Amino acid sequence: MTTIMKRLASIVFLLAMLGCDDSATTVGIADDPDLRKFTNKQITADELRRLSSEREKVTSLQINYCPLDADVLATIEKLTELKSLNLAYTDLTDDHLSRFKQLTKLESVWFPFTKISDEGLPLICQFPKISTIGLDSTEISDEGLKFLGSQNQVKRLFVGSNHITDTGVAHLSGLNKLRDLRINHNDRLTNLSITAIADLTELRFLQIDNTSMDERCVEDLLKMKNLRFIHTGNLGFSESAMKRIRTGLPRFGSFD
Repeated sequence: MTTIMKRLASIVFLLAMLGCDDSATTVGIADDPDLRKFTNKQITADELRRLSSEREKVTSLQINYCPLDADVLATIEKLTELKSLNLAYTDLTDDHLSRFKQLTKLESVWFPFTKISDEGLPLICQFPKISTIGLDSTEISDEGLKFLGSQNQVKRLFVGSNHITDTGVAHLSGLNKLRDLRINHNDRLTNLSITAIADLTELRFLQIDNTSMDERCVEDLLKMKNLRFIHTGNLGFSESAMKRIRTGLPRFGSFD
């Protein structure tokens, strides 16, 4: 992926986070501008001690572009009230995930641009309340989507810019609670992916830009009666195709 594409993917990811309807909020450290967000820095011992001291208040934590050394990981695993954990653009690996077993209240994990692979998915899905999984630009493949397809509690899934094909997306066809699916920047995905998931009638948001799909998938898109937003990007849908979607989906809001 080019640098420009990566930056675009990161922008889309951040916008998605802003539109997130998760109930988890950041308290405690979020009220302190010095500790609200860890980005592009070596986290100090004092900051880690403060995090630990307020661990019963912290429900959301965001650490981006920061090294995950032993002290940082040890602090995260103590934050047992966490509902949302964002470790985007870090050196997070599958092995690190075993440190988080005590975080049983996690509902959302955001791990894009990390080293997470298919092997880490069981450790992510071990959390009983997990419903949002963000894994753009990781090492997820069709085998990983096969595993995710058995996790019926998932409501929001981000797997853009990965190593997936139509075969992998078809494994998601049973996720009947899925409301938000991002499979963008996967050029091996064709209209067959939409055919495979056309019965996901709870979908509200679908992101399919920078794939090999085209407007011939409209017929299947029209089966997703709750769709409100479709990010088609550079797929070249004609005005007539977009009009069909606008008039054929009762709750549809907009394209992008």
